Order: sequence, then structure tokens, then C-alpha cells
Amino acid sequence: MAALCALLVGCGLASGQTDPEPKNGKVTIAVTLSPAPAPKPLADYYLIPEYRDKQPGEMLSGFLKCFMEQNVFFNRENTEWRSKLLERPLADLPTDVRKQATTPQEKPEPTSIESGIAYDPKYASLMVFMDQAARYNRIEWNEYFNLRHDGAYMLLPEIQKLRELADVLHLRLRGEVKNREFTRALVTVKTMFGLGKMLETHPCLIGNLVGIAVCSKAVQGLEELIQQPGCPNLYWSFADMPTPLMDLRHSLGGERVFLLAQMEGLLNAKRPLSGKELNGYLKTLDELKQLEPGLGDITTRIAELATNEKQVAAARQRLIELGQPADLVKSFPPLQVTLLEDIHRYQVLRDDVMKWINMPHATAAKGILESEEMIKKAKAEGSSVLGPMLLPAVLKVKQAQVRLDQRIAYLRTLEAVRLHAHANGGNLPQSLEVVTVPVPVDPVTGTPFAYTVKDGVATLNGANPNPGNERTNRFFEIRLVK
Repeated sequence: MAALCALLVGCGLASGQTDPEPKNGKVTIAVTLSPAPAPKPLADYYLIPEYRDKQPGEMLSGFLKCFMEQNVFFNRENTEWRSKLLERPLADLPTDVRKQATTPQEKPEPTSIESGIAYDPKYASLMVFMDQAARYNRIEWNEYFNLRHDGAYMLLPEIQKLRELADVLHLRLRGEVKNREFTRALVTVKTMFGLGKMLETHPCLIGNLVGIAVCSKAVQGLEELIQQPGCPNLYWSFADMPTPLMDLRHSLGGERVFLLAQMEGLLNAKRPLSGKELNGYLKTLDELKQLEPGLGDITTRIAELATNEKQVAAARQRLIELGQPADLVKSFPPLQVTLLEDIHRYQVLRDDVMKWINMPHATAAKGILESEEMIKKAKAEGSSVLGPMLLPAVLKVKQAQVRLDQRIAYLRTLEAVRLHAHANGGNLPQSLEVVTVPVPVDPVTGTPFAYTVKDGVATLNGANPNPGNERTNRFFEIRLVK
């Protein structure tokens, strides 16, 4: 699980148009903004589906229906074509990518039937299904049995497919941005955030990571949108969004269930287990070690711990202190006691690292790092076998969460600058303190963003949410056109 979470975060959660290459340890992003007031009524521009948007229906089945309606649209050729379009600068995007459905080869303009992501079909098709699904009022992942039965082997086939839908929506959004179709663009953004927030309810952190990826694509599109002349000011739209945008509580509860699913019989045993039964659990652990290579022979390590009479005696006492009947614990063979003790140590380490994840990022990052040092120490000392193997990469997940929140805070700050400019003759604020609306702090540190103005250009930046990764160290150069 740790390796998989690291892979998902490390391989890049948000595909699409890329930022400039880092220079001198940072990525400098030039934005050109036009002064604009807040639109009225404000709620017409909110970005996350709300009660008045909702309609009866189940979200996951609604989204998966899209693949059934447009099978050819998702073949390899078309998927690769969409990826190439997403990598292009906005100025080089074809005039109407929404007509793209089948493209035999790359051409200056897609040549295809008017379906796929085209608007206004004569019948409900892919785009209609996606917009509907994002506004359905319930979600059912149907993972209850699999989570408890399959544990770490549970398959998540729907998760990657949902990322494909996010790419389609992202391309649709960029087409709308290019054509300055602001009303339609905001409908698409709301659909993307509806899809991303649906993944907030998934019972695994992997689902949350993909939800963050989907929302990041929406944010990429919004970064382009607010730079278009005539774009409504979205300051209050960003202010309306929750922080953090992606709540991790639901998935953490699922993580605490499925990582011990294979051990349920051992944990609930009310009798001494036979050598054959215990060897079956050892075999299961050896199979699980492929999730974290380099741990060595788990069977041998557990067996060695079971031969240490002093450790086994201490483990028996701890089990009794935890509420197990003393006579029952004394009847357990040493190997059974050792396995139960190691599972208990894993649970302690797991909760010690996970307890930080819902704290503000600056506090959480420090606490998680300290907890991870404890895990490394336990691994080096050999005092815990399961802990280092099964714990997810919590810090990487937390960094992905705050990276998204920081990008939304940047957008809200840019829109605050546009509000100020509208009220002050099209001029940049000389400091964020003079802006009359509340300016968000940097979610990474909980302190204000750095902001300076020189020669008519403002610079905005916060802390790097992923220290050591230059690509996430973003600096904005802000220019105004009146």
C-alpha cells in the first residue's frame, strides 16, 4: 500500500497542459488578468454541486454508463489523441475540440463525427450522462464485502476508468475556455468537482488520491479560465469551497479495515490455533510482503520472535492488559501470541501516524515525520514486522491534499487582486493587506502568502508543499491589462 500510494503521487496526479520547466528551484507561472467585479447573484457561479443541483440517481453507475454509450471514444487511438490535445498550449488548441470523437491521425483540426464531447445532441449521450452523474444525490461503491474479504488484494477497476472521464472533461473545459464560453465552462467545472468529490467517499486512500487528481484537472482549467478577458470574477466561488477540499476521514476508516482483513480469524480466535492454522497466517504475510520489498523473510522473523521466551511472556501480559481473558491467553502457543503482539504493534504505529492527517498541514507534516521515524526505528530494531510493511505513505497523501488546497488558495488570491483592480482604476494592490476582501493564507504553512510588486508586476508565492520537488514550488508573476 505504501508503494502504491507513493507511485500514484510520484507519477503525477494531474495530466494535461504542463507548467514551465523549473528554474533556480522554482516554477514561474506568468498570468495576465483583467479587472473584474464579483458577479451577481453569486450562487450562480459556485463550483461544487449543491442541493439545488441534485437529482435522484446513483453517481458511480451514472459515470460508468458513459463508457457504455461511447465505446469507440475510449479506445487507445482516441485516448492518445486527447492526451496530445491536453498537452498543447491553449492558443494551439483546435477551435472546437468538443467535436472530437474519432481521429485517424493527428491533424491541425480533429476530423470526426459530432458526438463524443459535443454539446446539444439530439439524444442523451456521454456529456449529458457525465453532467447528470455529478449531480446525483447518492453514491454506492459496493465495496463492503470485498473490503473485508479481499483486504490488500481488493481490486479497484472503476478508479482508473474514472480518471479517463476526468481527462475527457478537462479537454471539454479547455475548449470552452478557448472559446470564452464562461457559462458552459462553469458547468463543466462543477461536473469535474462533482466527480472528484464523489471519490472523497471511497473507502481507500487510493480513491482519495484519484479524487485529488480529478479536482486538480479542474483547477488547471480554472487557472486558464480566469485569464480570459470577460471572465466573471470567481473570488466568492473559491471562498465558498471547503478547506481541505478533499476530506480523508472516510478512506482512513476503510484503511483500518482492509489492511487486517486477512488476519480476522487470528484476531477473533477464542482457542489455541493449530500449527497448520498459524503457518497459514505466516504464508499470508509472506505473500503480502510483495507490497513492500526488502523486508526479508517474514516467516523466519516472526518465528525467531516466537522463540524469545522473555518477549513472548511480555506479549502475553500485554494481551491480558488489553482485555483478553488470562486463561485463554495462557493457552495460546508462542507463535499465536507473537503474531497477535505484532498486529497490536502495527495498530499502534498505524494510529500514531494517521492521527495527524486531519490536522492543519504544518502541524500534520511535523507529526507525521516524527511518527515515520518511529516506524523506521521499529523496522531497524525488528520490533515490528507488519508496521513497516502495511502502513500507507501518509505524508505523501497529506502533501497531495494540501497541494490542491494551495492551488485553490492561489486562485482565490488572484481573484482578490482582480477585485481590487476593478475598484482601484485597474491597478495592482501594493500589498495584500490593502485588499478589502479576506485573502487566504497559505494552507501549507498557515501563514500569509508572499506578495511583492515591482515595475508593474506582482509576484505571489507560498511554501513548497513537496519539499525537494521543484515542480511543486510555484511562483506567480501577475500582470494586469485594463
